[in-house]
Amino acid sequence: MGPDIIQAWVHHVNESQSSLSPPGSRKRKRTVLTDMDNAPRRSPRKHGGDNNNRTVQDAAISLPDPSATPRAKRILPARTYYHTLRDGDGDGNDDDSANPLQRNPLSSHSTRSISHTSSRSTRSTSPVKRAQDLRKLQKPVHFIHQSPRDLAATIGAVNKRSLDLFKRINSKITTRRGILPLQLRDILLPELGYGLEENDDEDVSHMFSDRAQPITNDGNHNGGQRLKDRRRQILVAAYNQRDVPEDQVLRQFDLLDELETLLDIVTRTKEFKAVLRSEAAWNEHIHGRVLALALAEYPEVRAENVTRANIAKPFQPLARPELDLEVPLSTKMIDYALLLDPVDQLSGHIRDFVARLQLQTFNQSNYEPLRTAPSGVFVETKVETKRYPEARAQLGIWLATWFGRVSEFHSTSDLIVPVLIATAEAWELWFAIDRRDYFDVCGPLVIGSTDDLQSIYLLRYCLSCLGGWMSTDFRCWVKVCVGTN
Repeated sequence: MGPDIIQAWVHHVNESQSSLSPPGSRKRKRTVLTDMDNAPRRSPRKHGGDNNNRTVQDAAISLPDPSATPRAKRILPARTYYHTLRDGDGDGNDDDSANPLQRNPLSSHSTRSISHTSSRSTRSTSPVKRAQDLRKLQKPVHFIHQSPRDLAATIGAVNKRSLDLFKRINSKITTRRGILPLQLRDILLPELGYGLEENDDEDVSHMFSDRAQPITNDGNHNGGQRLKDRRRQILVAAYNQRDVPEDQVLRQFDLLDELETLLDIVTRTKEFKAVLRSEAAWNEHIHGRVLALALAEYPEVRAENVTRANIAKPFQPLARPELDLEVPLSTKMIDYALLLDPVDQLSGHIRDFVARLQLQTFNQSNYEPLRTAPSGVFVETKVETKRYPEARAQLGIWLATWFGRVSEFHSTSDLIVPVLIATAEAWELWFAIDRRDYFDVCGPLVIGSTDDLQSIYLLRYCLSCLGGWMSTDFRCWVKVCVGTN
């Protein structure tokens, strides 16, 4: 609070007390001294009835320092407390850009001290926390909401294979066909509220399909007695029918493990919505687990927690020159990145390629897991919907810097990068495109949630599609970057 506001407040209080005093009252106003033991009494100061020229020094009695050089008092025109607050500063100027220090809640001495350090930097350093702020970048990032029809046209004009990815995911979102494992039909129907009467499952029969791929569980599930009983039944059936293939029995066990994990995630989600947990807790118990489960069938793809990863200084984004701004980055940028970690010769080629770079990292960060594992899908998570704009801003910064880095290796003009935003239980999919002079992030597709069984199976399928894209299309692009294709 500046001295002008203090002066106006004192004046306002004194005026109010004067107006409340009854006519003819001879009581003197008491002035509270800051040091009652040392300050001597002083006779009341007489005023000529005009209070408009009272200063802060008149309102608070203090003794002058005898050794100090006498200085003339600074007389300011009196202003009401209301007008001072309304105008925002002592000069009647409410424009922060005119003098950014005038609203600094420091004393005038501190303000003067700060002014001497202005030679260091006069640029604004407000954190980028809104998607609109991404337009200030030298290469702006635009989030564009599009209908599925327009989104398909946008993607198809850039990359036909990415259009195939979009179609696979969008068709599941629209029809939910084949998202549930046929092998667990008898278990899942009651969970979904069907199978209680004869032929009442016709409406959902299209949702079941044979799951041929074996699944590896993430090791974090809690067993339920019902599923344990089901395991025993499978074992008994396999023993009684010696001709049952071993891989079929193992596949059913894998599917049961997956179901256990999904049910536990759904239960945890409901608990976390009822009693608010931290973002780290959501990542550990919900988001990270569903990502690991969806990617389990792709041994070369993993979800890496990158909350500790920072953008290396050479790749940090710049604002447009005419704005004279810095783009300060928060400690935490995004939460997860899907990494390609090949198990064949490509792994050695990537390491050799990175070793020849001036800054030895494939991505835009020196964080060790990101140095030799190309990242192709990025995930930002938030617990509260009110922080959704911040999620988009963080994703935008990460995308801009990642594109800036990998474009040094190979053209990104035909590369469309999927990005994900998880707000509590709900997940969205966006598609990022490098337009040469700017970036477009188009979407979203709502790809499921973790708060009910049907939705989490849909989410698991869509995330699995992204794992498939990483192990095929993105892998081919990486091979071109490192010169093996």
